[in-house]
Amino acid sequence: MKVNLEYYNEFTIFYRAEGVKLSENINIGSIDLRANGNELHFPSILSFDISGRCITLNDIKDKFSHLEIVDYPGGHSLNDVTTYATKNDSHGVRLGFSFAEKNPDCLARVVIRK
Repeated sequence: MKVNLEYYNEFTIFYRAEGVKLSENINIGSIDLRANGNELHFPSILSFDISGRCITLNDIKDKFSHLEIVDYPGGHSLNDVTTYATKNDSHGVRLGFSFAEKNPDCLARVVIRK
């Protein structure tokens, strides 16, 4: 996997990577990493698109039972998403699972935030 430094400033370093195949039926792409650029402890975020086999909200709920809606479509685009997120774990990590309006039954993007 090739990782490119896209941009940086005093607060955040932005990286982008090409997609990878996780299995026969699952691919990840459009991988973004935003890393803390100083000691002020801005959050680090890893996000990626997911495609291939449809991963449903019920599949996610089987692994993470306590999800809350943290974002919902504004009605401006079929790329708008409904995002369900876990609460922060004991290490401050929060997972977000986004479902796009163009295919609302299948997981479209995952966000890992610390």
